[in-house]
Amino acid sequence: MKIHSLFLKTTTIGVCVVFGLFGLLFGTQLLTNESNTLFDWQTILMILVIFTTLLSGIIIGGIIFKLLTIVSKDQTFSKHSHRLVSYIRKVMIFLSLSAFGILPKFYQMADADDAPGLMLLGLALVFLPFAGLVLMNVLIKILEEAIRLKKNDELTV
Repeated sequence: MKIHSLFLKTTTIGVCVVFGLFGLLFGTQLLTNESNTLFDWQTILMILVIFTTLLSGIIIGGIIFKLLTIVSKDQTFSKHSHRLVSYIRKVMIFLSLSAFGILPKFYQMADADDAPGLMLLGLALVFLPFAGLVLMNVLIKILEEAIRLKKNDELTV
């Protein structure tokens, strides 16, 4: 179990590093753009959404690392783990709502290229965090039920 937990922690750190490098490369690309044109509001909003997504991913990775530490100490079904999972849900709610910021840029691109499929792609990208949020809500309900069953089991022994 310790090796599996160590592998998951290493993978979590790796994903956070990749998210950070992506943000660094994306920011560098934007700042060193040779065209020196001013961005319209749709592009600025999309850039802000991308950076908030990257920051949210790193925050979720840190919380998952803490959660894996709790799991490796055999305290999976505790109030502390429930609090961390609830915090992940709050970050995912913020992430899901901020994802709507990419839709104006996708609408602008779809209108300019006369390609309605781009708008469908934008909608799919917006609803991906909502799918993760639904999964997180289900996991929270399962964790609450497991904590309740554990408490009942401790009372009967």
